[in-house]
Amino acid sequence: MNLPLARSLPTYNLTPDTSTPSVAEVFNLSNYKADQASSPDVKPSMLRRAGRQVRAHYSLVTPLPTEFPYGVPPLLVEELKKDLPEGQEELKVDLEDMLARMEPSLQHPVLQAKEGGLAAYSSPLREKTLSKAVLLGLSKKCAEDLLPNLDLGEEGSAAREEILQILSGRAVLAKIDEDKTQAFSPWSLCYGGHQFGSWASQLGDGRAVSVFTTHSTPTSKFHSPQIAELQLKGAGRTPYSRFADGLAVLRSSVREYLGSEYMAALAIPTSRALSLIHLPDVAVAREKMETGAVVCRVAPSWIRLGSFEIHRSRDDWRNLSQLVTYVSKEVLGVHEEKMLARELVKGVAKRTAVMIARWQAYGFMHGVMNTDNFSVLGLTIDYGPYAFMDKFDRMHICNHSDDSGRYAYKLQPAMGEFAIRKLGDAVAEMIGAEIESDSPLTESWADDSDRPKRMAWREKGLEYISEIAGEYKSDLKGEYEAQMAKRLGFLDCKPDDNLQYFEKLLDIMENYNLDFSRTFRTLCFFPGVHSTDFKDFLTRLIPLDEVPKHHQATAQEETTAFLRKYEERLAASESANGTDASSRQKRMKAVNPRFILRQWVLEEAIARLEDKRDTAFLELVLQMSTNPFESYGEDGESTSAEEARLCGIGSENMLGFQCSCSS
Repeated sequence: MNLPLARSLPTYNLTPDTSTPSVAEVFNLSNYKADQASSPDVKPSMLRRAGRQVRAHYSLVTPLPTEFPYGVPPLLVEELKKDLPEGQEELKVDLEDMLARMEPSLQHPVLQAKEGGLAAYSSPLREKTLSKAVLLGLSKKCAEDLLPNLDLGEEGSAAREEILQILSGRAVLAKIDEDKTQAFSPWSLCYGGHQFGSWASQLGDGRAVSVFTTHSTPTSKFHSPQIAELQLKGAGRTPYSRFADGLAVLRSSVREYLGSEYMAALAIPTSRALSLIHLPDVAVAREKMETGAVVCRVAPSWIRLGSFEIHRSRDDWRNLSQLVTYVSKEVLGVHEEKMLARELVKGVAKRTAVMIARWQAYGFMHGVMNTDNFSVLGLTIDYGPYAFMDKFDRMHICNHSDDSGRYAYKLQPAMGEFAIRKLGDAVAEMIGAEIESDSPLTESWADDSDRPKRMAWREKGLEYISEIAGEYKSDLKGEYEAQMAKRLGFLDCKPDDNLQYFEKLLDIMENYNLDFSRTFRTLCFFPGVHSTDFKDFLTRLIPLDEVPKHHQATAQEETTAFLRKYEERLAASESANGTDASSRQKRMKAVNPRFILRQWVLEEAIARLEDKRDTAFLELVLQMSTNPFESYGEDGESTSAEEARLCGIGSENMLGFQCSCSS
């Protein structure tokens, strides 16, 4: 609570939901009485009531991580019974009154701030009835990288208790101020999206609530300006929850917590995960009954491509324009005043190309590449049924809900282009208007336009979108080949490397049932085809017990022929760059992970937490996820048996394991 509050918040720059347009009105809901309400339309349930169309960028909302449908807490029943008039036995509980008692109250601060800063609030009923929260994990690496001034404290300390209160959603950070740019409370974003190729209309943060935004430290050139927005996933119902409960289960939360940190260690653009908190008494219905959990995830911004689509679908030009201006200037750092919309699409396309190129180079599969799951910053977000490639298969589908294979590994680059084109569709009219005016647009740029005028603008804008899509494909190809060159040890990248080396190696993997990541790591130890160690190396690279018998001879012959050419290419690259083979192993091991966050590792971590709350195993997997390039017992080096085991490929029945979307 002593960290500085960032001033480029969405809530300071964008349009709020009219149901709760100010922080003061949100916190006034704690005083709501059904029989005394001055405004019967503004009720506590407005923060939880899903299904209404919100013509705004966000809704102010407070976390409420409790079971849904809401039941009346026994403690409230006991309290109300005490106040029953004499002779009245039947107790009637009004839902709005009950929710009001659950809202944080300014009369009930639980954590005091320094002068002028934020405080944390709760309410007596909220404190007594919200499920206990158990801190299972804290990523010190995430805090170190993004929040170096955050005091994580020790177990049992006041700082640790503060973190648990805020990051579980039990207490709510806020500040009431007549000046909008000084007031603060949590919010959820409104957006739409194309899901599996079809327009799904309004979606929004159905179970995610942003609770704090502060200044961060640089982590990559794509994080500009340096902001850390802390968002709770699984924090309860919002106006965007639709038919769902707003909760997340432990299973999916573990996957996001570990997956985010592992991707960051691989230098793949991603959101981060700060904490994992279990709600063991909150029952959550999925394919079976599970328990709830909350992940605190961190990114410079959580705005998505679908955030633009929703306003375009409604012809809401003012909100669209406001969003383009905010994202361009405050999130992407665009300085070209005249062409904000065009520069926005170009910037998003470039970042997305880098992200997906690195996905492909490291065998990562997202599983649900809907346009509402694409960040404007080109960050990997919304970890659902993701996976890292086991035995290489270009058409592998990691999401068992993806019946058509739309998001198969090979198709991910094309799905990125689809998303960029949909963003372009959303802002095409604005791009055309920018071109025509040759000056910065005002918010009212489309107010007096008719349909023919907008169609003419759109046609001009779409011409630029086609150009940007072409640049996206070129950028993705260049980044992919640069990453693959590094993984193979090349110090430069030539035009024919992709077909002769990258694709050829992938063909060998696919034809002979080879493990994707293990193959790359084994190549770090390539001794040369004329070395006395070459035969042993080849056996490690092509484990014959995993290759079908009728392919074994062919596999070794074809791979040896490839390795001869590969050795020549390595030597030429090293000679041209003034180095030799002595440094090769070190530089290749630095980009080819020994530890892979495989499905079997994730499933074991989940099972151990569910069965015995084994946080020690979770911490070990997190430590290896944030340091995946270490040797962990490779070539007889000292390591624990458990670390060595976790670097294995796992049992046959877990290879290519497909996950569910249900989380």
